[in-house]
Amino acid sequence: MKGYYNKPDATREAIDTDGWFHTGDIGEMDDEGYLNIVGRIKDMIIRGGENIYPAEIERVMAEHPQIQDVAVIGVPDEKYGEELCAWIKLRDGAEPLDADAVRAFATGKLAHYKIPRYVRIVEEFPMTVTGKIRKVEMREVSVEELGLQPKLRLVGYAYAGVAPHLMGIGPVPAIEAVVEKAGLHLADIDRFEINEAFAVVPMVAMKELNIPHEKLNVFGGAVALGHPIGASGARTLVTLLNAMRRRNAKIGINSLCIGGGEATAVAVELV
Repeated sequence: MKGYYNKPDATREAIDTDGWFHTGDIGEMDDEGYLNIVGRIKDMIIRGGENIYPAEIERVMAEHPQIQDVAVIGVPDEKYGEELCAWIKLRDGAEPLDADAVRAFATGKLAHYKIPRYVRIVEEFPMTVTGKIRKVEMREVSVEELGLQPKLRLVGYAYAGVAPHLMGIGPVPAIEAVVEKAGLHLADIDRFEINEAFAVVPMVAMKELNIPHEKLNVFGGAVALGHPIGASGARTLVTLLNAMRRRNAKIGINSLCIGGGEATAVAVELV
């Protein structure tokens, strides 16, 4: 596969510079070398810094004798960033099932943070014309019915890379890429949050992109706030949210190095 027809942005996201096609699947290899697909990157839920794959929860829930089908999504949460919501379709003739019974069934089979907080018993799932579950629509319906209010809206995201020995400047091209992708200008960005595995990382970005000091890491960086292993993205995004809310800023960018010279950046809008 050389790319998507007349879709250069989609091609860049899916095919890297070495020609590898990134399918978006998430896998894990067991001790015997067998590779198992456990989910999709776009379906991943981040709850309190923990990466959760809906497919694992759905497999466990599907073992319940009264459950015919189940789909798990993430919904906004003030404390954890996201919480789990399970949509469940019961088998014909099944006895009524409530949220407490579902959670009781999952206890001991799943880690406590993987047990859905919200449970909806439904007759059908919203589907695409090709027969796939429309999780985006499920999330919209759940947010409305639960009375949840998102704090940020995703405006755009991008990845970029530099030579490994220049890894500290990775956020610079990543920020430039997301600004272009979102149709913005650097001057439109009210707040920047750049993770500092090393203090030089935000300093280089500030110099190369001419970011005013008062817009960057206004609460301090990782040296001051901490650099939680496996949860830096969650920490920096929440910090950015608080910085934006304090000044009623409209647009913010969160960026961090992700190893080997690569970096990622997201642009968000305060809701």
